[in-house]
Amino acid sequence: MVTQIIIINYKTWQDTIECLGSLLLLTSKNFGITIVEMCNLNDSRRHLKNWIEDHPEVATEIIEINQNLGFAGANNAAMQKVLSGNKPDFIWLLNNDTVVDNAALDDLVKTWHLLENDQKAPAFIGSKIIDFDRRETIQSVGGSFNPLTGISKLTGMGSKIERFPANGILPTDYVMGASMFFHNNLIRSIGLMDSAYFLYYEDVDWCYKAKAHGYGNFTCLSSLVFHKQGVTTGNKYNKTAFNPATIKYLHSSYLRFFSKHFPMYLPVALVMILKQIMGMVFRSHFSEAGIMAGVLFTSPKIFFSSCRIYNSGWVPFKNKSKLNLNEV
Repeated sequence: MVTQIIIINYKTWQDTIECLGSLLLLTSKNFGITIVEMCNLNDSRRHLKNWIEDHPEVATEIIEINQNLGFAGANNAAMQKVLSGNKPDFIWLLNNDTVVDNAALDDLVKTWHLLENDQKAPAFIGSKIIDFDRRETIQSVGGSFNPLTGISKLTGMGSKIERFPANGILPTDYVMGASMFFHNNLIRSIGLMDSAYFLYYEDVDWCYKAKAHGYGNFTCLSSLVFHKQGVTTGNKYNKTAFNPATIKYLHSSYLRFFSKHFPMYLPVALVMILKQIMGMVFRSHFSEAGIMAGVLFTSPKIFFSSCRIYNSGWVPFKNKSKLNLNEV
């Protein structure tokens, strides 16, 4: 059974090439690679095309996009292209700032078959995400979201790797977007990612949509992916420079997710953001507070557009014999 691995590159071709190098060492050889290159920053396309030419042993294609579609939009473009041709059995969305263990793909495939044979209706299967620099530290083995508190939590974040078994399958509310493995039939059931997120919560939303359709999400504890985290946007977890502009995406996506899946609890989300604004003002972070206040100002629009799209039951491939990349 064939897996198509999808990787998004946005200005960090060095990390993408390191990720690609780790894929060459996979014990499973039944895979192809699709790279979505956005905006050609830092002369990325030339470097990636050179790598592809130097490694003809693996079928690799590159999709060139001249605008930043965001994480969801770029992955949607790749999935549209992949599923319009010779459809692979599986798709594996993999962050470009990762390297993978040799058995990571084999273990994901085996886990899907185990779950399917056990009639568990697997949707997304994630990997054990481990910090790239601190190999003894876990970033995530899945995640959960509590609408009563408005808190999204990555399971195991910051824990020592020994906390979780080396093997086994862990049910989870959602899997981290750094590694999302699934059968191609899933898209025909639930549709693509909601590209309106642009950045943050698109992976959580997709997993919750699968749950609403009767599927389950799981983590394969033996599939190891080492994640640098935040090389494109910056991230406080690994002390990289955090771009204040991403605050807008983080909080607007947070409200969008709440609106779609827990509309009755939306006041909880609004209170959470208000508390954070007050904290920013108290610490004299006025620019960040202003960005978050702007998100609150547009929250009614986010709420109504989210409910409209979610309740429409839109599935992009329904009653279509051909897929159109321009629809993304």
